[in-house]
Amino acid sequence: MSNELQDAWDELLQGIAAVKPFPYGDFVNRLHNKVRSSFTSGAGGGDILAPYIDNAPQYPADDSDPGSFYVDIFMIADLLDRLLLSSVADGIAGNNEDPEHLKQCVSQDNAKLRYLESLTNLMGFCFLEHINMQLRSQGRRDLNTLYQIDDFKEFCLEQINSDGFVNTEIHHDLSEGDHRFSISWLIIADYMDNREFVFRSTPSSGPDFASKASYKALNQWSYTLWASEGHENPDQMDQIVEFCGRAATIGLCPLNPTTGLQRPTTVSIVMKSFYSITSGDLKAGDYTRDVQDSLARLQDNEEIIDEWKSYCDTFANTWESQIRRYWITGFYRIFQDQQSRMAKLWLSGAKQNEKHVYNWDTYLPVTKDPHDQFNQSSTSLIPAGTPVTLADGIERLVEAITSEDRILTHGGSQISVPATEKPFHQTGKARLVGFNGENPSIPSSQVFHTATGLRAVDVEEAQRSNPYQRIGKLAVGHIVFRLKGGEYQAVGIRSITQTEESIIDRVYRLSLPGEHQTYHIHGYLVDTNTPTKIMTEIIDLLRKVPGGKRLSLLSHCQEMWPMFRKFDAQCINQRLNWELFGKYQSPDGENPVLKGSISLQEHVKVGKTIIKPIGIPIDSLARGFSLTPHCPSRLPIGYQLPTLSIIDGYLLVDEQAQLRSTYDHRTRCFRWTRELQQELQQHRLFEHGVVEIHSEAVSGTGVTYLSTNSEADTIPPQDQVHPFEARARSLERLHTNEGGDEDTWEPLGQYQVTIDQSVWPPDTDRTEPETPVSGGIMEDGTMKSPHGVPTYLIQFPLFDQLQNEINEKFDQNLGSFYKVSGKYRDGLQSFTMKFNKAPLVPFISDTGLDIDKKFDVGFQSKLDIDLTLPTLFQQMTITLDVTYETFSGYFFEYDPTKRGYKGNRHLVTGTLMKSLAAEEFRSRISSAYASISNPNTSVIANDKFQPAPVTNSLLRLKSLSVNDLMKLPGYDERNLHNTTQLLIKNMMYYHMDSDQREKILLEPKPVIGKDIPSSLADELQGDLKAFFKQKYAPAFICRYVGRTQKYAAKFTDQEMKNLWYWWEGNGKNCLSQSEEYNDINRLSSRAAMISLYEEQLQPYLDSNRDQWAEDLSDQLLNDRHLMMIYVNNPISGGNNVVNKQCNILDVLSPSADKANEYFEAFMNFALTQSVEVADIEGEGQDEQYQWIYDSMHDLIVAILEGADWISAHVRESLMNDINEFEEQNGLNQQLDSQQRAAAILEKTAIFTRELAGWMSSIGKGLQAAFGGSASFKWAGQAFDTIAAKLASQIPSISALKGISSVCMAGVSLATAAVTIWGLVSNWDSMSDAGRTTVIIQTVGMVVDAAGKALDAFKSFKSKPASTAADEINAQALNDSLSDVITANNEKAGEIAQAIAGDEDFRTAMGDGLHGEGLTTDSEPKESWNEEIGDVGENVPPGYEEAAKKFNLSGNILKVLNVILGVGLVVAMCFSLANDWNSMTDTGKALGVLNVVVQGLTVLLDIINLGEAVGLFAVTGSMSAALPILGAVLAVIGIVLMIVQIFINLFVARQPPPDPIQDFIDDVGHALIKTFDNAPEPQLSYTISPTSVQGESVVTLQIEGVNNSSSEVTLSHATITLYSGDDDVCLFANGADTIELVAESDSSHDTAGHTYVAPSELSAGQLPSPAKLGNTSNYYEYDLQVAGPPKEYSSGLQYLILKPKEKFQSVWTAVVNSRGDDLEKSTSWIEIVEVGLKDKCQVQRKLQRL
Repeated sequence: MSNELQDAWDELLQGIAAVKPFPYGDFVNRLHNKVRSSFTSGAGGGDILAPYIDNAPQYPADDSDPGSFYVDIFMIADLLDRLLLSSVADGIAGNNEDPEHLKQCVSQDNAKLRYLESLTNLMGFCFLEHINMQLRSQGRRDLNTLYQIDDFKEFCLEQINSDGFVNTEIHHDLSEGDHRFSISWLIIADYMDNREFVFRSTPSSGPDFASKASYKALNQWSYTLWASEGHENPDQMDQIVEFCGRAATIGLCPLNPTTGLQRPTTVSIVMKSFYSITSGDLKAGDYTRDVQDSLARLQDNEEIIDEWKSYCDTFANTWESQIRRYWITGFYRIFQDQQSRMAKLWLSGAKQNEKHVYNWDTYLPVTKDPHDQFNQSSTSLIPAGTPVTLADGIERLVEAITSEDRILTHGGSQISVPATEKPFHQTGKARLVGFNGENPSIPSSQVFHTATGLRAVDVEEAQRSNPYQRIGKLAVGHIVFRLKGGEYQAVGIRSITQTEESIIDRVYRLSLPGEHQTYHIHGYLVDTNTPTKIMTEIIDLLRKVPGGKRLSLLSHCQEMWPMFRKFDAQCINQRLNWELFGKYQSPDGENPVLKGSISLQEHVKVGKTIIKPIGIPIDSLARGFSLTPHCPSRLPIGYQLPTLSIIDGYLLVDEQAQLRSTYDHRTRCFRWTRELQQELQQHRLFEHGVVEIHSEAVSGTGVTYLSTNSEADTIPPQDQVHPFEARARSLERLHTNEGGDEDTWEPLGQYQVTIDQSVWPPDTDRTEPETPVSGGIMEDGTMKSPHGVPTYLIQFPLFDQLQNEINEKFDQNLGSFYKVSGKYRDGLQSFTMKFNKAPLVPFISDTGLDIDKKFDVGFQSKLDIDLTLPTLFQQMTITLDVTYETFSGYFFEYDPTKRGYKGNRHLVTGTLMKSLAAEEFRSRISSAYASISNPNTSVIANDKFQPAPVTNSLLRLKSLSVNDLMKLPGYDERNLHNTTQLLIKNMMYYHMDSDQREKILLEPKPVIGKDIPSSLADELQGDLKAFFKQKYAPAFICRYVGRTQKYAAKFTDQEMKNLWYWWEGNGKNCLSQSEEYNDINRLSSRAAMISLYEEQLQPYLDSNRDQWAEDLSDQLLNDRHLMMIYVNNPISGGNNVVNKQCNILDVLSPSADKANEYFEAFMNFALTQSVEVADIEGEGQDEQYQWIYDSMHDLIVAILEGADWISAHVRESLMNDINEFEEQNGLNQQLDSQQRAAAILEKTAIFTRELAGWMSSIGKGLQAAFGGSASFKWAGQAFDTIAAKLASQIPSISALKGISSVCMAGVSLATAAVTIWGLVSNWDSMSDAGRTTVIIQTVGMVVDAAGKALDAFKSFKSKPASTAADEINAQALNDSLSDVITANNEKAGEIAQAIAGDEDFRTAMGDGLHGEGLTTDSEPKESWNEEIGDVGENVPPGYEEAAKKFNLSGNILKVLNVILGVGLVVAMCFSLANDWNSMTDTGKALGVLNVVVQGLTVLLDIINLGEAVGLFAVTGSMSAALPILGAVLAVIGIVLMIVQIFINLFVARQPPPDPIQDFIDDVGHALIKTFDNAPEPQLSYTISPTSVQGESVVTLQIEGVNNSSSEVTLSHATITLYSGDDDVCLFANGADTIELVAESDSSHDTAGHTYVAPSELSAGQLPSPAKLGNTSNYYEYDLQVAGPPKEYSSGLQYLILKPKEKFQSVWTAVVNSRGDDLEKSTSWIEIVEVGLKDKCQVQRKLQRL
């Protein structure tokens, strides 16, 4: 045995001598990859974030598992996690990109301390692994193998401590530079002595080192070397002591005296610490003396000694230089890719781990939970030098506070709390503020207690720290509280001084425990602004909700939907109970109902209770309101309605603060009670009032009631109250009189505009102008319609002044020079202004026709108008900040040579001009509330300051108005949709066979009044009752059980195909074309509207409902300002505004087809866009010649024959022109009208042909300004140019200018209608005669426009344009044409129908969208400086022709695409609802509508089929979530059932009960026999392979081949498969989504990718997979395969395959694991083949092995 041990020792000795230097770079790479792997496997989103962190080079290169949590044989996952936490914090702190402001939650200094500690702890493991790697590379046995030899451990330790080994081997290493030989033996000593545990505490921090084998060995080495060489040899002794100090650094690292943490330390410190420990061991006195003498001598040379860097030190330095960049770069990518929220989630979990897992109390890398949900203490940032008041009233600088100090929280009550820890500092960035002339020293985000609540100068930053707290803006006029002499003084803010943002070297965090979160700085009462208190209150409230309803309540919160999509409902419930009560079961024993649903009544009640306020926040505004009584005669003598002023969410009535008032932000209602000063009827009178402010905060409705009772609580009769309408006004104009009834402008505020003359380049940020100049004044305000509906807009007075002066000077009536649309999204109000008269400006200003001048545009020389525009632009977009005090945005130079006329981009900013009235009113409110405020209790008012109880009910007595009806407060599309589906489900339950309901679905019968209204229960018409009982419910059960594993085999394949086809096909006998189902949806949607909004709608239903519908329709169609907003922003507050209004109209007047009128108005709006932009297509001269020729012929004939569609004045003027031309050319005027027209056109043939080539200015060599000319302006210019050229050949050709220009404009208008309305294919198939008829219809509109501006028309055609007056005449005609189009909505439908022929024009329009697809970008991106000949990136599919024809920007075309798509769907749906046979081909209409809706679902992002929406995330919905339009789209049953979702939610994948077999035999088979046979697919589909190996990467090929003898054309084919952990899933990818790539992509055949081939025949679209499932997680992939897009288009075309041609869909992914049996190892792939009119289904199964 001794020989074996000696041989092993000799082998090890030789091996260690040959160990190569430690590869620091390789090992930090190795550790980094393991840490990154730890990130990937961790919870809290690390799996999503980790891919952004690059891997380091692999070491060793042949490592089969570089991400394992082992180093050598040791599992070190916990140590890797610690290093991970520090690395993440360091990565975040090292980034300037930080959209979620996560840097404030981490400390870079602390992160460094902790990763240095972690690396120090890991050094021993790594060095040991290096030793073993080296031994194995030498072909020797490693330490683990040697360790297994009996008695070797003891033998090895004896040898390491032997004198012979020390005097030979170790003595030789004294002079080696890195001492790796000696250090290796110290590592080996510990390994042999206690390998299981020793490295966990390596290096030791102090005296515990003495218990280790490495210490004993090093101690022995020191003594032996002294005895042999060091005794009485000071130089040699110094070398020995220094050597031992160096060697000790691998096993000993004293705690840092400042931080108390381990980190790489110097040799001198370790050396002294080591010998300090050895002094306790008994050694020879001479040895101890020599050691101490040596230490004394070496003390003077510590700097030299410390030049030697320990392995730990070098290891840490290598990490910093080599690895930190991976984490900083990775988090830069994370922030750029908008994954900040996931990082926020991970940090929140890490914050918990610091204390509960790692037991870290200090030097925390994550200093703050970004969610702050369950922190036990809170923190507030305070700059160094700030005095903080202590309990005894003494002020102490924040940096001097200790954990023993007590902080005064409330002055008067002398409440104090201890600081939970000594404030620790970090660097910070902030703006500092000071009040009333004080030096700025307080962060602008500091929250103050004021007389009117919590406020901060920088609300946004303060709210970021605590998003749960309502924090108002601190401004001049507010009152803060300051402690002086133990008492609070109310200090009015007269001025605020604020510094620029800068870095503050020392910012301290002060933490306070418990509920008292106030303290004092500079004497001011301030708040820590912690979410803790708010969260505690929320938790307390949730605890009070019954356990059975708690989850249902939360499911209504939109913020909770991602959680409901990600986790099982039971899982969420248990976790919620654990966090609320510390156990999984609710204390009351109740559990949520996870199958079935709550009652309709409860659903409606809950929805109303937690509804969120939508609109501009009231507490950020300073705005007045004038009140207009509905019944002026009812007002008592001497009483008039007051004015209301709203400042920061507080109310003044007649400019006096009202203490007896309150504001409910949920309902946006103010209530008040005040005593009137005058004495009416000899009694003291009290005014009780309520006002509801509408979402735009520019209007409202309310009621006042006069009573002698100050505490009135009884609702008075209707004739004793005074209802009113409220309209916003500026505080300075509260008492001015309003103007007329129509288009009256009421300004609210004025902004000083600054424009930047420097170009703002693409892909750069800019917040401050580089070359600022004044941009004049901008006003925000309201424009009131004839129905009294105000619209919130902006105006530019300078442009309005120009318009007015031109109209006055030239006796014209030019319309507005610009158009404005606004939108409110994500808490911010923005406006877009389009300067639609920009093309006119170069012709009437000093810019020059080459538009050399873009700034300071004057009109003096051309118009003799002393006015200068700051810039000539095409479009300006601005966004107001949350306080409405500033705005920023951009504008584009007007450049007619660019697409959409949008040239260079520039910055624009604005600042609200100071309102003295706002400051005065704010001061009045603050003073009033300061008189009743008690800073010691933080309670502002009590019950005695509440308004009288009657004010709670007064709003019920408000008068009816179009404005209030249109707003319909509380309307929510999702809630309406869910309620509609709930009603359909309950209708099925109510009317189905009771045995089927009770024994199969296990559901009770709905209760009338509680679950279902009587109109849908017993009062439902008989045929619908029978439909539910005999067809719908049994078919549903068949569909449901037919997809379960137990009963699928009970149906034949053909039965399943036919059942699917009935549910989802488009055949005449399918459900989608069932008139019964149409009626069911129509009735349920109306019932849902009434159930949800009965309180608002019932008064209108009871009061001439048809007239209200007519008035609302008139308002919607004729308010051009509102139309602009709806067209540009059809989605507002999550609701489709078009659908909302149509739903209201449908409830009021079900038989009226108002939706179609609405749609035609949208068509007209789209058409007017072409009037303002130039034709840019220079091709098609022959075709256009024919159109112009025919239209001129027909127009001349109509004039000669006195057609009634031409006004008498226009006819007379044009007749004179015809007579003049005929006379000058000697034409026979005695011929009939046809012959005379032919003679004129024969004479002008050469002219007409050349005119056809001038439909566009492109290539004509004209100056730039002409590139913006359109309609009359361009027609006139083209005519004048050609007439001048041919005047000598055709006498008096100028006489035909009027006729020619009208026809040119008419042809252009017809072309616009065809392209913009998507009727290109219909137009191409029309006969020449048919096209001419359409053009004549558009010519008729142009003639009408000429008649509306007759004087301008006469002047226009009388001579070539040469003066500014001529240009203005042409503009007047263009304006008139726009007005004519707008005023004749029905004309659009007539023209479209003429183009569509026998087909319904709406179906034809939808078919155009069907073929080309719809845009998928819900927020069109701006593009500019695009060349006019380029179609552009932003042009939506199907609009390429319009982009080629007209100079419309891609953004405008997207707007038109959206609004026409939305309007089309709504119009068709309501037409079908009101008259099922209204469409000429209902089947095609439904097919077209289906595709359009699918496109709009993606586009508008309202309701996604894959989302578990609202309550149905928890309860399961019997009807699938229909997309977009809620109740309306239910009419057509677009997607009647997503059975896979329902099965999982409804029965949690449990086998159905046994009665189902009897149902299948008795009912199911017979029912399916009545269904039509599903059509056979046109392609033959195969899947290869048909069996796949579980848990392996497999490439699956799905092929569709045309085996017929003729060409096959499909709309598309949808391939559906699943991934996840459920047995049905084919792939196991789960949340790691499979990505669609191009066939040419290099990664197309790697795991996680799919592609479609061949690219010349096919292409694909793959939306994000829908997350399905309740008890398991699985993802549904729906790949749509169609034809490749056209050039410049993103929309897929039809899939067209010739005989023997095929497409392939190839998927490469990890296969799901095999199930427990053959059935559970089967996965299905569904292919739905969608033809041009119908569709069919193909299913293929795969076996997982």
